[in-house]
Amino acid sequence: MKQKLDSTIEENHLLRERVDVQSKDIKALIGKMKVVLETNAHLTERLDTVSEENRDMKNILITLLEYKDADVNVSNNNEQNENKMVSFSSVNEPVLFREDEKNKHANTQGGKILSTKHMKGKRLLLNSLTTESPVISRVAFSAKLIGGHIQLGQHQTVGYNTVYTNIGNAYDSRFNHFIVPSKGVYLLSITGMNVSGQHVYLEMVKNGNQIAIVYCGDSGNNMGSQTIAEVLEKGDVVWVRDAYDGYETINGNDGYNTFTGVLLFAI
Repeated sequence: MKQKLDSTIEENHLLRERVDVQSKDIKALIGKMKVVLETNAHLTERLDTVSEENRDMKNILITLLEYKDADVNVSNNNEQNENKMVSFSSVNEPVLFREDEKNKHANTQGGKILSTKHMKGKRLLLNSLTTESPVISRVAFSAKLIGGHIQLGQHQTVGYNTVYTNIGNAYDSRFNHFIVPSKGVYLLSITGMNVSGQHVYLEMVKNGNQIAIVYCGDSGNNMGSQTIAEVLEKGDVVWVRDAYDGYETINGNDGYNTFTGVLLFAI
């Protein structure tokens, strides 16, 4: 009887170990799915931006063609006026003189002003095609995690749920991404804190590539921080995520985990 009981206990122990392994595998899979969903959301956002830029470019080209047609019409009208003047006979020279003055006045008040107006509009439109967008010179954001501990999956993005500075609106709180609005040198900083008994590895990534990492040891509650100066291009995306395989819990009390960035100067 005792032997059967021991055998049953051992089987239950093995079964529990298998369940624990499967549970970890499921958590890892969930973490990977979250990363894929976040990446897809970011790609969709970028695609919408490109589509909007293409629509704007199409409208500008249509307007340019309209201005070109208007210039051709003005030129044809001026040629018709010149031909009309040449057709007068020398007998009617006084009339020709008056007609000539009238046409000069008309060309000055009508043709040239109209042409100048169209040329000015064309120059403005051409400038909009060749000139870069105004540089955004004021960018600063800071976000923190409060309200409870969070267990991270593999490469799961840290979900900072409180944004208390967002000058320039470059920090997207929906996906916890900083989307760079203009090229420049940026000061970027992350702080991390673990839950006692668990170590934590957090990394800051640019377009998915690591640019900084923070480690918090498992002996009690520990904090780590990293601050860097980084050259970022317009459209780069920066965020903070779990650095390795997940199963790490970050401390969500009192805003110990933070993500901050500020534009030092544009280049």
